[in-house]
Amino acid sequence: MKTGDDRVSLVLHWASSAMESGIGPTYCRNGAPYLPCPIGAYITHFNRNETNPYLVALMARVSGPLIAASGGWFIRFPNGTPNVVKFTDMQIEHNSVLHVAIPYPTGTTFNIYAQAPTWCVPPNPPYQSWHPICRHVYRPVASINQVRSSWGDTYFYDSSTQLLHIRIISLDSFSYSFGTNATYNPVWNSTTTWNTYFSRGGVSLLVTGSSFFSVVINATSANCQPNCPPMPNVKVPGYNGSPLYGPPPPGAKRVAIDY
Repeated sequence: MKTGDDRVSLVLHWASSAMESGIGPTYCRNGAPYLPCPIGAYITHFNRNETNPYLVALMARVSGPLIAASGGWFIRFPNGTPNVVKFTDMQIEHNSVLHVAIPYPTGTTFNIYAQAPTWCVPPNPPYQSWHPICRHVYRPVASINQVRSSWGDTYFYDSSTQLLHIRIISLDSFSYSFGTNATYNPVWNSTTTWNTYFSRGGVSLLVTGSSFFSVVINATSANCQPNCPPMPNVKVPGYNGSPLYGPPPPGAKRVAIDY
């Protein structure tokens, strides 16, 4: 792998919780009777075409390469981007930049945050000061570069390309990610505890252990109830035009995703 490359993993949730609860009884069963998994999203590296994207089924774990020269992952929802998209169980190195771009129509507004489970108790008397922050709201910034260089709690919507840009990171346990008792520390700091890996077949992934937080994108638009309209004219960033983050390394081919 080259500098900045990594192997990452996460679970992408694109369906309602009611639909996800149907895994087994209604969807995604290998036994008799066989029940197929609906495909709800396609993922493609930046700077490449969508000839052969990675197909994401219902509540699927996505594990694959992060190619720094490409820039990130483009996620297309063929039936239109849902107004709620969630990422969980992230396994991403601290210094890796998993830049994700998702189409949304112009005029969409966003409420994006890291969310702890429902049993999380926010810091408030009579609770003790060590109680965690249960929700950390992401803030909008003015450029893609600000997203890529941030701690991972920012986003940028580019109305000219109709793309939301966000950096997906692994979120450490409560006190390490966002501080305690409303002390908003950087997402990664010197107290982080993750330093072990799971390896098989020459591939290693960060072992995150107790990854409590999920990342939730709530989109509000009159056109997104509950899905935005399909946006076939929105293209993979950098493909068939000026690359956003420089060309692929010498000798690399711009072909389909290579999971």
